[in-house]
Amino acid sequence: MVVLTLNRWLFEKYDGVRAFWNPIKKTFYSRKGLPFQLPRYILDAMPSDVFLDGELWYLMLTIMKSL
Repeated sequence: MVVLTLNRWLFEKYDGVRAFWNPIKKTFYSRKGLPFQLPRYILDAMPSDVFLDGELWYLMLTIMKSL
């Protein structure tokens, strides 16, 4: 479910891992500021002009191993 409210997007929670995307460094960071080690094809698919704050849930098990 996706809802647009007051120019903000809301998505249902999938119990993944919180991540912040930095397009300048092309890196995802954890809440503690530690970089995630993700496959290059995922990083290359991310936008190069938008900072994002969200949840990685598809790769949760792989990400948890990298913490």
